[in-house]
Amino acid sequence: MSWNLEGMTVCGKYLDMFPISGKVESSRVMCGQVHHLVVLDRPMIVFGAPRTRVLMDHETVTKVAS
Repeated sequence: MSWNLEGMTVCGKYLDMFPISGKVESSRVMCGQVHHLVVLDRPMIVFGAPRTRVLMDHETVTKVAS
């Protein structure tokens, strides 16, 4: 799997706790690790705050579709 997932739909676990799915808006290397900004299919509440986008570690991506 390539590290650049921009424009692809992904599934995974945000913060290793919240199952998410959405479209990758951008993929970036930060501090030697790959992170993806994911626009969620459905907004969610994370620790009391609403989220429509999340920054996800590459290692927590479990499924990729184009």
